[in-house]
Amino acid sequence: MHLANGLRNNTTLQELGLRENDVGPLGAQYLADVLGENTTLVTLILRDNIISDAGLEHIANALNTNKTLNVLDLSRNKIKASSRRHLINMFQCNQSLINVDLTGNGQGDCAVIGAAVEIRNNQNLTTVNLRCSRLGDEGTKILCQALQVNHSIITLDLQSNDISENGAELLAKVLYDNEKLTTFLLGNNKIGDNGAKCLADAFHSNTVLSILDLSANNIGPIGIGHLSLALCNDTTLIKLDLSSNEVGNEGVQLLANGLNKNMRLKDLDLGINNIGDEGVEYLANLLKNETGLEKLDLRSNQITDRGAECLATGLSQNRTLKRISLWQNEITANARRKLFGWII
Repeated sequence: MHLANGLRNNTTLQELGLRENDVGPLGAQYLADVLGENTTLVTLILRDNIISDAGLEHIANALNTNKTLNVLDLSRNKIKASSRRHLINMFQCNQSLINVDLTGNGQGDCAVIGAAVEIRNNQNLTTVNLRCSRLGDEGTKILCQALQVNHSIITLDLQSNDISENGAELLAKVLYDNEKLTTFLLGNNKIGDNGAKCLADAFHSNTVLSILDLSANNIGPIGIGHLSLALCNDTTLIKLDLSSNEVGNEGVQLLANGLNKNMRLKDLDLGINNIGDEGVEYLANLLKNETGLEKLDLRSNQITDRGAECLATGLSQNRTLKRISLWQNEITANARRKLFGWII
C-alpha cells in the first residue's frame, strides 16, 4: 500500500521489479489502482507473487486505460483458467503491451496470450511453438487475431492442443492470404472431416505452404477427398503427414487420384490408417505413373504379401520413389525381398 502511494506521485520511474515479494491479490489491487493513472512506468515485474485470479482481474482492468506499460511479467502467479475472460480482454484492449510473460501458470490461455502479444508486436518473429499448450478453439481464436496482423511467421506448431473443426476454420482464414507460412504442424488435434475441408479450401489459394502435419485428427475418406481436390492443383506442398487418421482404402483411392496430377509432393506419411491390400493397389497403380513421390510411409496398415506384390509391380516402373516404410505389417521375408532397395 505504501509503495502504491509512492508510485502515485512518482513521475520518473520507468521500471519496477517486485519478484518474489508476496504481493498477493490485495497488493495487486493497489498496484492496479496506480497503473490506471501512471503514465511513466514501462516495465512491471510481478513474477512469483501469488497474485492469483483476483489480482489478475484488477491488473487487467487497469490496463484497459494504461497505454504506457510495454513489459509485464506475471509468471508463476497461480493464475488459472477462470481468468480466461480477463486475459482475453487485456490482450484485445491494450495495444501497447509488447512482452507479456505468463509462463508457469499451468493453463493454456496464459501460454497463448503471451505468444499472441509477441506475435502481434514482433514482425521479426518467424517461429511459433505452442505444442501441448491446451489452446482449444478459444485459444486458437486469440492466436489467429494476432496472426492476422503479423505476416512474418514461417513455422507454426500447434500440435496436441484440442483444436476442433471450429479452430481449423479460423486457422484456414489465416492461411488464405498468408504468403510466408511454409511449415504448419497441426497433428494430434480433432479437426475431423469438416476441419480438413476448411483447410483444403484455403490450400487452393495458398502458394507457399510446403510442410503440413494433419496426423491423428480423426480425418476420414470425406476429409481426405477434400484434401485430394486441393492436391490436384499441384500445390506447393512437399511433405504431408496424414498418419493415424481414418483414411481406409476408400480414402486412399481418392488421395491417389489427387496425387496423379501432383508432381510436387515428395514425402507422404499414411501410417496407421487401416489401408489394407485393397488400398495399397491404388497406391501401386499411382506409382506406375510419373509422380514426384520420393518417400512413402505405410507402416502398420494390415498389408500382407498380396499388397507387397502390388507395390513391387508398381515400383518396377517407378523412377522417383527412394524409400518406402512397411514395418508392422504382415509381410513375409520372401515378399520383402522383392522390395529390396526401397524398403526401410
